[in-house]
Amino acid sequence: MNSKRIESGYFAVTILLLGVVIILASGVAWLMYPSRGDVALWILVAGAGFAALSFIIHPKLLRDIVTSRRTLLWINDAFLILAIIGIGLLLGVIAARRHYRYDFTRDSLFSVSDSTKKVLVGLSKEVKVTAFFPKGSVEGALVEDLLSEYRRYTDKVQFKMIDPFRDPLTTKAMNISNAGTVVVQCEVNRKDISPNELFQQANRYMQQQSESPKFQGEQAITSAVVNVTSGTKRKILFVTGHEEPRISSYNSQGLAGIQQYLTKENYEVGEISLMENIPTDTAVLAIFSPKKDFHETEIKALTSFVKDQKKNLLIALDPDNKAEQLDSFLVSNYGVVPNKDIIINPSGIGNDPSLVIPTYEMHQIVKVQMEAKSGVLMQLCRSISFEKKDPWQITAFLRTSPESYAKRDSNEVMSGKIEFTQGKDARGPLNLGLAIEGTGNASGSRAVILGDADFASNKLLQVQGNSDLIVNAINWLAGQEQMISIRPKTLDFGTVTIDRDSGNFILILTMLVSPMVIFLIGGAVWWTRRRV
Repeated sequence: MNSKRIESGYFAVTILLLGVVIILASGVAWLMYPSRGDVALWILVAGAGFAALSFIIHPKLLRDIVTSRRTLLWINDAFLILAIIGIGLLLGVIAARRHYRYDFTRDSLFSVSDSTKKVLVGLSKEVKVTAFFPKGSVEGALVEDLLSEYRRYTDKVQFKMIDPFRDPLTTKAMNISNAGTVVVQCEVNRKDISPNELFQQANRYMQQQSESPKFQGEQAITSAVVNVTSGTKRKILFVTGHEEPRISSYNSQGLAGIQQYLTKENYEVGEISLMENIPTDTAVLAIFSPKKDFHETEIKALTSFVKDQKKNLLIALDPDNKAEQLDSFLVSNYGVVPNKDIIINPSGIGNDPSLVIPTYEMHQIVKVQMEAKSGVLMQLCRSISFEKKDPWQITAFLRTSPESYAKRDSNEVMSGKIEFTQGKDARGPLNLGLAIEGTGNASGSRAVILGDADFASNKLLQVQGNSDLIVNAINWLAGQEQMISIRPKTLDFGTVTIDRDSGNFILILTMLVSPMVIFLIGGAVWWTRRRV
């Protein structure tokens, strides 16, 4: 008889504990799914039913719980365990709803910038990102971590990691030729990001050996997201009719490389004669190295484009350009004077005095290149002077070194006489790039004037940061500053040097002291409970 009572008592206690667990589960269900309060209520009723059933099975259970010391201790232990489980579940729910993270890395390697957060939170369209990296690669892990961080701020971004070697069909179907490419898509718009745009490697010839590589994936991917979600492609037209290099030309002086870069940036690129009407949806009008002069009608079209439509100009000039009307337009409209000279760099690369590496002055166009220490190489440049002219704000963002100088007589240069002539030639530093922004009535109009066009040719476009300069200049003109404002992150992994004494101390602490402390605490608890 006593054994049956004991068995019924254990069974009743088990039922009671089950009821308590179900009651706790109802609370968790209500916290996780507050809109389904009816379900949580039914779970609560079921738990209460099991608790009531335990007292029906063993009517003296309540008296035993209240009067029996051993039962109280047993129930106390059970409730402590359940309380710990419940607290853990509750903390998990709170953490899932209010997710806080802190990035203690020096360059915030595992966080995204405020610019990216603003772009992600403002997304209204679905964006699909496909990254092609070999499984297990460090580069792929960095990109995957970055895209996972994007997902914390929006559910509009979906991403997928593809191993191009294990899934060649998908790789071929998406026209991917290089591992390490990231494809960003939104509706019919697509932007491919090359590995060189994601990772910036140290140049062993131009930079210090100790410089760490940089991860600029956030800049590249966020820019791509802005590109493909902008709705319509921005149009940039290159002026023709004056023997300018063509965007369809693949020879050394052609601009086909620029056309490919801009297409990847989601621009609509074309050519136009200024004798035609300039389309009103043109974002940027580009003039590169005209060899012939402009007609008065063309100058009127440029003036109307700038003053009436408040649009943007990109003009790159070489020393051999003979476009007097265009020069007069720049003087009268902006106060900019393209000087008739050739820049000589006494310390030119490879003993070539025509090669110039400009220095940067702080401006949005070159901010990222300054931080990345990415230089620009120009050849056969001309200097640009300017005077303040309302309503324009002019900033010189490219300048020569103080050692450089401008030869005013091009015939002397062509004959091999490149020595500085006092009183005739001009000492450096000299302006090579101007950023012009309208104020007041001209607000909204911008222009970039460059003293060289060769740096953007097929011959030099891939050299150092030449392609970055031209693309960033056009992005600034088109009002896409957010595409060039995210700072690259240095992949600098710190090292810890441990001597023999420190190693022995860590070994003793982890292998002996820590287990011994846990063993002593457990033994003390057991000894105390044994006496009870």
